[in-house]
Amino acid sequence: MNNTIDEIIETAFSKLRTMADADTIVGKPITSENGSILIPVSKVNMGFVAGGGEYSEVTLAGKKKSDKDYPFAGGSGAGMSITPIAFVSVSSDETKVFALDSKTPLEKILEMTPAVIKTGFEKLGIVPDKGSETATVVEPMENDEKA
Repeated sequence: MNNTIDEIIETAFSKLRTMADADTIVGKPITSENGSILIPVSKVNMGFVAGGGEYSEVTLAGKKKSDKDYPFAGGSGAGMSITPIAFVSVSSDETKVFALDSKTPLEKILEMTPAVIKTGFEKLGIVPDKGSETATVVEPMENDEKA
């Protein structure tokens, strides 16, 4: 079978289309016992790669093959991640959006960094001088010097 890079890409994309339809992003509504409706909302990330090429001129049994007979080698790969980000709640009197915490662990660590640094400085007795790029080291007081 003689595949071209176009055929490989088309096959991979058709498979991705079946996995990531509209129901993947805005989910199917769920009706609760009290009549309210919950609709899940997700974020979809996809990655795709494809490549291929033809071998150079080949001689088989002393005969040169034509350009159309060059062997083709190729492949493709894809990845997909689905992350729930919110639920939409629809009841008879109101509609609400309940956002889920979508921060990555790295984002959470970066948010905590200033507080961690400040706490570390305080434990070491280092007090930043206001309006300056320097800091003062404060010696801990002995028990008998405390008021």
